[in-house]
This record gives sequence, structure tokens and C-alpha cells, in this order.
Amino acid sequence: MGNAKSQKPTRHAAPHRQFRRGAVAVAVVDQGQVLAVARAVLSRVRDIRNAQGEGSYVFGDPGQAIFALRIGSAAGEGMLREHSDWLFGLYGADTADGKRVSFPSIDQVAEDIREHYGWEQAPSIREPAQLEFWAVA
Repeated sequence: MGNAKSQKPTRHAAPHRQFRRGAVAVAVVDQGQVLAVARAVLSRVRDIRNAQGEGSYVFGDPGQAIFALRIGSAAGEGMLREHSDWLFGLYGADTADGKRVSFPSIDQVAEDIREHYGWEQAPSIREPAQLEFWAVA
């Protein structure tokens, strides 16, 4: 009768190829939108932490595009190698001894963005005012 061995069907699917994807900006920031962009950055950092258990590098390029990239990803490590001067935040990562760190507040991320671009910081509303009760007239 023929060959007793069964023949496996020939596979015609395309092979899986991995391509290095470029980084996609979370947002482009200007001085009037810092808080909104900080909120978007923090949301992305939390998404990365919750989905993949990793922290994020946060970069700001000279064109004011903000990137939140997973630590250890090809895009994140590539940007760190090529543009380390763009890095201004490392959020949501574990400490060296494996403990989880808390996320920064939106105001702290906004402060980091302003500092990175050399913009004036927002006035602190928690700063106590100095009252002079015994001022000499």
C-alpha cells in the first residue's frame, strides 16, 4: 500500500520577523500644556508598569516631543544609547533591592518637564507666606 508514515501538511505562512519599531511620542508639549502632558505621561508609565511589570524611561527631544518607553525595550534602550541627554525621568521602576517605588504626582512630572526644557516653574501654592507682624514702619 504506500508509505506508512503520515505526511505533515506544508506550511505556507509567512515567517515571523521582528522589526525594531521607532519610539512613538506620548505628546508634544508647550509651556501652556505641561499639566495635560504630565497627566498623559503618568498614565502611560502606569500602563507600562501594570501590563509589563517594568518601569519607564521618559525622554524629551529638542522638538518638545515626550516619550515614555519601557526599561529594557529595544526602543527605550536604543534611545538611551543614542540620546541620553534627552532622559529626564525614570518612573515606576523597582529599587535595586526589588522593592516597588511609588509613582510621582502629576505636579512632580510637570516640574521635571519644565526643568528639562528650562521653563519657569509654576508658583507653589503650598509655600507659606511670610507675615511681618512686627515690621518697623
